Amino acid sequence: MLPFGRFNLHIASLRKA
Repeated sequence: MLPFGRFNLHIASLRKA
């Protein structure tokens, strides 16, 4: 679940932007 976690972080950044 490491890759998923990183992907989730990226999604959160995009959503915050």
